[in-house]
Amino acid sequence: MDKNLAKVLYRQARLPVAPWTAVDGPVLDRCDEIIAELGLPLVVKPVRDGSSLGLTIARSRDQVVAGVERALQNDDRVMLERYIAGREITVSVLGNRDPVALPVIEIIPGADYEYFDYNAKYLPGASREICPAELDGDLTRTAQHYGVRAHTVLQLAGYSRSDMIIAADKTIYLLETNTIPGMTRTSLLPQAAGAYGLDYGALLERLIELGLEAHGTGSAA
Repeated sequence: MDKNLAKVLYRQARLPVAPWTAVDGPVLDRCDEIIAELGLPLVVKPVRDGSSLGLTIARSRDQVVAGVERALQNDDRVMLERYIAGREITVSVLGNRDPVALPVIEIIPGADYEYFDYNAKYLPGASREICPAELDGDLTRTAQHYGVRAHTVLQLAGYSRSDMIIAADKTIYLLETNTIPGMTRTSLLPQAAGAYGLDYGALLERLIELGLEAHGTGSAA
């Protein structure tokens, strides 16, 4: 759940990430310095939170200051990250020692949403989720490779789901990894598993097998 630490590990593993910084309090005195370093717009979000809670896309100095203050209501540490415009995708991964990437999903928020925020995630019909994503083979393979690498770099087991952005030049930037992704029948990971050939019941059985294996009582890969 620590987005800052995860990005440090991504960068050490040479995974592409947007430039960022993390702060432990209000940024009124440092705001100009941060903007000079990272530019605008900035994505401002709590370091340890999910579902886009407390997240702001700040397009001005005042919005940066207000965004940090908002995020501090959710956490005592805040990340400021260069905003990358592009197509949002997500890659789910299953496995312990030998993780496998599932089909890529593209997320298209509705016209009323600037990004995939809390309401766009959870209100029925607020976003379109295309599975498998309509990407060429090279982009698909790269995204799946990044998903598996993120899973491995963070030393995860069982399952994960990594969010990414495809920029206009087709560079894929790794945003963050969900270590406890949603598991309703219509959540993103079960959708990807379905496209892979695992229905909901089979997915749950697979996760149980992986859990047993991770704790030394099974033999799943």
